[in-house]
Amino acid sequence: MKIEGLVNSKSKKLGTELNGELVTIIGKLNRKVEGIDVYKCKVESTDERVKIKLTNLVSPAPPAPAAPAPAENSATEDSDEDDLEKGQRVEAVGLKNAAHLNGASGTVIGKSGDRWAVKFDEHGNKKLRRANLVPMHEVEELD
Repeated sequence: MKIEGLVNSKSKKLGTELNGELVTIIGKLNRKVEGIDVYKCKVESTDERVKIKLTNLVSPAPPAPAAPAPAENSATEDSDEDDLEKGQRVEAVGLKNAAHLNGASGTVIGKSGDRWAVKFDEHGNKKLRRANLVPMHEVEELD
């Protein structure tokens, strides 16, 4: 079984140059770093082998459906408004006026009107539209 993940690192050692790269998990190492499991991975674009902590991996998001974008404030947009849950991990995307938040990850803390309150790991609490939040999924652990 092939297990893939996307790199989402804030590590000084690993760096951020691999962020967004698709990796295949080759195996679990018999050691932990700061109590966190470490995996040997292959970077798909370069075939480079790297060691990555589990916390620096997120599962790839499923491909978005090929449908035209709904008009703002349409009924279609409202149908997905409540699909996030308190405590769920999300990533900010598609922001223009706060572009520095794009790619930032955080935890949903609630909903306020038409926006979701998110506590970002490095940017504090922000309220964003649902269209600017992508759920992050946990990477399966190897047995």
